[in-house]
Amino acid sequence: KDGSWRIVESTSKNMLNDPAIAGIVVNFRDVTEQRKAEETAQAAQKQIVGILDSFDAIIWSQSPWDRKFLYVSPAAERILGHPIAPVLENPQSYLDIVIPEDRHRVDFGPEILEKGKSDTEYRILRPDGEIRWLRSRGWVVKDDKGSVVRLDGITSDITQRKRADEAIVREKTYLQGILDNSLNLI
Repeated sequence: KDGSWRIVESTSKNMLNDPAIAGIVVNFRDVTEQRKAEETAQAAQKQIVGILDSFDAIIWSQSPWDRKFLYVSPAAERILGHPIAPVLENPQSYLDIVIPEDRHRVDFGPEILEKGKSDTEYRILRPDGEIRWLRSRGWVVKDDKGSVVRLDGITSDITQRKRADEAIVREKTYLQGILDNSLNLI
């Protein structure tokens, strides 16, 4: 009516052999609003993925039941130094890159389900031999009825902070030694 373009969907059926119709029946349906809504949703999803992908941390979402990852941001490969595909296929394989003494800290599934959140620090071994410290924080996401639907979280590389903390401890120990020796001289 107003001269604007519309998007239509059509179906047709050959009814030439039906003596009552003797033609091809075509039905049209206006799907303009549906397509606009789909495009808006796709644009919003693309924007959200772009935002998540820009973080210098691993953003993740996991099924609480089978522990499969629903989403892992691209920063994972950069931070971990490992391809993420094997972890997506088998979430338990993530433990292979965690330093053995720290593996008990990584499986926070029971803790997160019980407490509703988790916060842990652990070390990983990258393929280049570098050990990195990670901090992983996770929380339970529930639906409107209070049922757990997924676990979401963020894992950050805290290696620089840990190195700075270690340097402070070394410096403090060194200065304490000087102070102790100075008191012995007096």
